[in-house]
Amino acid sequence: MLEWLFRLKENGTAVCTEVLAGLTTFLTMACIILVNPQILGATGIPVARFVWLAAGQKNPQIG
Repeated sequence: MLEWLFRLKENGTAVCTEVLAGLTTFLTMACIILVNPQILGATGIPVARFVWLAAGQKNPQIG
């Protein structure tokens, strides 16, 4: 069903490849959201504020 829905063979890929690519993307984004605030916190940027900004959210309590 997935091959038919996304035309995987036509695009030269497989379900396993796409699942691995999705997992890689997820882990990369999780690393960015969790690690970058710590790195930037060393420069004086408030860590709590940057976590919300990295996640693309606005925290009403922080501003």
